[in-house]
Amino acid sequence: MAVVVGTLALVGVVGFFQTASTDAKSNAEIANLTALIANIRAAYYQAGADYSSVSGANLANGGIAPQPLINNGGLRSMFGQTILAAPASGNTAFSLTYSGIPAAACIKLVTMVWNSMPSITTTSINGVAMQQGSNGSASSATMGGALANCTQSNNAIQFISN
Repeated sequence: MAVVVGTLALVGVVGFFQTASTDAKSNAEIANLTALIANIRAAYYQAGADYSSVSGANLANGGIAPQPLINNGGLRSMFGQTILAAPASGNTAFSLTYSGIPAAACIKLVTMVWNSMPSITTTSINGVAMQQGSNGSASSATMGGALANCTQSNNAIQFISN
């Protein structure tokens, strides 16, 4: 009986720390993404909003990416996966693509981004376009859409910003 109780307690503790770890990584990723987008927009605004040279290597090596994201000359998320950065929409926008995002973190990441970053014009979750803002507005995003599409253990999220 004591072994069963001990095992259940251990499972509960492990579950708690996994949840806390995912929350901490999600919060850090949101802060890093917010800074990254602001830095990209500021750096490329000087060039007339021509995002043709956006890449993970250029953002990392050019001092544009926040330090926690820089890894081996490219970008890496708090979840240990490469962040792909590329020009979008005929070089008038840029995309940031994340992979390997757990379901709970996916929901938190996309909903926080939708609520705080009006420059995000398109968000895709696992290849499904979830939201396209009009005139830079992210208000068309819904929690239901995030819940319905952040269902995999390793989700892919693409944000497009101008």
